[in-house]
Amino acid sequence: MGELVDLKAKIKKYFKFSPTEVRSIIISIIVLAFIISFADWGPGEEVDLWYGFINLINSILVVTISLLIHLSVKKIFALQMNYRAEYNLWTFGLLGCLVLAFISTALFKNTWWVLAAGGVMLQHIAGHRLGHYRYDISYYETGWISITGPIANIILAVFFKGMSAFFYNSLIVKAITFNLLFALYNALPIPPLDGSRMFFGDRLSYVMTFSFIVAAVILLWIDIPIWIALAGSVLLALVGWLLYYIFLEKGFWQGPYP
Repeated sequence: MGELVDLKAKIKKYFKFSPTEVRSIIISIIVLAFIISFADWGPGEEVDLWYGFINLINSILVVTISLLIHLSVKKIFALQMNYRAEYNLWTFGLLGCLVLAFISTALFKNTWWVLAAGGVMLQHIAGHRLGHYRYDISYYETGWISITGPIANIILAVFFKGMSAFFYNSLIVKAITFNLLFALYNALPIPPLDGSRMFFGDRLSYVMTFSFIVAAVILLWIDIPIWIALAGSVLLALVGWLLYYIFLEKGFWQGPYP
């Protein structure tokens, strides 16, 4: 109970988005929304500005909800570990996503949703870190804070998939697809994406988490019950973790000599 009260106090005091973060978030939302709505500017081969504008607004709504929850979960989890998390825009990554959207549409008549917008940087809250073993930023804790974002997107995808059983429409399908792909791309071990922080913080945990996300993306996309998709994802994550440990990680610990 005391930890919950402490977390509530830290959220009240420290949970906020700086002006730089707000600017980066707005840019990310606009670019990502443009990418996922790029192929929806008219039925078939036609171009209809009103039709496209409505799809862009819907895409902005999906991206805004998904990105804010993604970042908010990271910030709250960071505060629990006595850090401040700040969103940093990955300018070259976002530009690369935009270029790939144009190229894929021109060459294949189908837009590739490559969604790599940025990551978080941590600052320790000095007064709350007193008494910790290391009075600095931990790679292990950074990894776990970062990976909560993609996990939050998987949970959002589960929520929207549950909604689709009662209110099936193109907007909900887009929300499911965006959250699954956004979780997958952010879990890649490419700096400054979340997966790179987890990979350098704890390889075994990264392999298990990444296996879970990949499995969840595949199983939640196909038409099977949600509980089966989640149970299968957990099982495949454990299998991925075990195989990695047996065939790769043991070698790191044993060294090159018998």
